[in-house]
Amino acid sequence: MLMHDGTAIAVGYGMYKTDFSNWGPMYVMFVDIGHCDTQVTVAAFEQGRMKIMSHSFDQNLGGRDFDEVLFKHFATQFNEKYNIDVNSNARASVRLRESCEKVKKVPIANTEAPISIECLIGDTDVTGLITRDEFENMSSKLLERVTVPFRMALKDSGLSADELYTIELFGSRKEPTRTLNASECVARGCALLCAMLSPTLIVRDYKIRESFPYSIVIPSPQGECMIGPSETSDSEKVEVQFKVKLNGHGIVEINSAIMMLMGNTKTLNLPTSENLDVSTTNDELHEAKEKEKKLTEQDIKVEETKDQRNTLESFVYDTRSKVLIYWNNHLRS
Repeated sequence: MLMHDGTAIAVGYGMYKTDFSNWGPMYVMFVDIGHCDTQVTVAAFEQGRMKIMSHSFDQNLGGRDFDEVLFKHFATQFNEKYNIDVNSNARASVRLRESCEKVKKVPIANTEAPISIECLIGDTDVTGLITRDEFENMSSKLLERVTVPFRMALKDSGLSADELYTIELFGSRKEPTRTLNASECVARGCALLCAMLSPTLIVRDYKIRESFPYSIVIPSPQGECMIGPSETSDSEKVEVQFKVKLNGHGIVEINSAIMMLMGNTKTLNLPTSENLDVSTTNDELHEAKEKEKKLTEQDIKVEETKDQRNTLESFVYDTRSKVLIYWNNHLRS
């Protein structure tokens, strides 16, 4: 089964929502700004069904680009303030980028965002500051790029911004909402569609009309098809038209083929057969499971590292407070 990320998110949203209007479709825009790409999907919802109106994306714009803006800003600031070159030290660059990823979220609710890193290079502790206005000015070109897939999605859907009921994860004139679990929404939508296609599971009836935003390529030898035979003379010029469809599994099928004789208006329906060998072998399935297992283990290690770091920081701050209290109460006197 093949499914667009935006469609999977929309399926999970529509299956569990019950307050759709009876006066016509309700339009929702879904926005997924990942680490390195941005995807926008517009869907129309009614009770028991949904239709994808448009997909749009920028495959080279994501959170890492805004991190890079902050990295360059603080690298320059630290060079001027402490006379250190972060770019010359790989470990310092990694630590600064990690801090920038956290700082990036602060200006959303605050007018300024501080940064503090102990022993960034050698024994040098650094502190810095960036205001929301500075961040927005430095990110102006990126913010302009963000609006492009939004506008394209609206244009392709034939809707205006005022016709949107809500925007999930991001907003313009509308207030954004975050009712979806960002870590699970794609996987949940895919699981629901798999359950719909399964002959052994019973799922509430829900109709999905997908939009296919990509070019169709059938590589040889996996996408092989036969058209014909037909009886024409060698001197006759013919034109063959194909009709393709997207089946319930997200796979393109050849629906029909028509041959038109150029010398007259005669048309002939040609028999078609195809051999789309897209099944997964046991070795491929085993390899995918092993890769998934490794990725899961990496995620667990990252979360454990975060917890350990938070515990260590809490211990350091707590110890520092106790030392200061002891100093003030005993040693200073």
